Amino acid sequence: MNLADGIILFLVLLSVLFGYRKNLIRNFFDFMSVIVSLFVASHFFGSFANIVVKVPGMSHLMSFINGTIISKLESLDTETSFTLQGMKELGLGQDFGTFFERGSFFTEKSELVFSELSLALVTNVAALVILFVLSLFIINFLGSLFENTNRMAGLMGIERLGGLIFTILRGFSYGLVVAIIVHNLAGFFNSGLVYDLYHQSNLATLFYDSGLLQAIIW
Repeated sequence: MNLADGIILFLVLLSVLFGYRKNLIRNFFDFMSVIVSLFVASHFFGSFANIVVKVPGMSHLMSFINGTIISKLESLDTETSFTLQGMKELGLGQDFGTFFERGSFFTEKSELVFSELSLALVTNVAALVILFVLSLFIINFLGSLFENTNRMAGLMGIERLGGLIFTILRGFSYGLVVAIIVHNLAGFFNSGLVYDLYHQSNLATLFYDSGLLQAIIW
């Protein structure tokens, strides 16, 4: 168990704490809202990344984070060139190549040096997270407009059990987002903290090895 596993389990715990008193239908809706938001974010983060970089101050923040990551990659030449086809042929899995294909990496240039690619990586990961949170907020807001009650004082046993199951599933759905992030970041490292975030994570690797993550987003 590592940091990524700890974050995923913490998200599951939060999901249970916030949802254990909600009825079965509401918990099912919350679970589906996470799945839909994950689908939207994983398919449209590239277009959203082009919007993110235009937000005042955001490009400077991305550059700062990128500089921090670059400092950990002393063994790599920051002027090494990459193409989309080259990223697909790295042997890191189909989803890794799809991530770069859907992102904003090669929309303006067909070839990027590593310093440009790493900045685009940070920007696209940030766009994916922001779009996921934004989609989740919008879906839940719309759902609240048609909701009569969030909590029921005397839930039946079957509703409590069903609600608990969906709160746990919702928590692990949040964990899928963590798995996407650490998996794609780890692809640039051969060792170290960022590499271990994915490769030493029991849950993140399970999501990928089981094919669950690919079935939902790719």
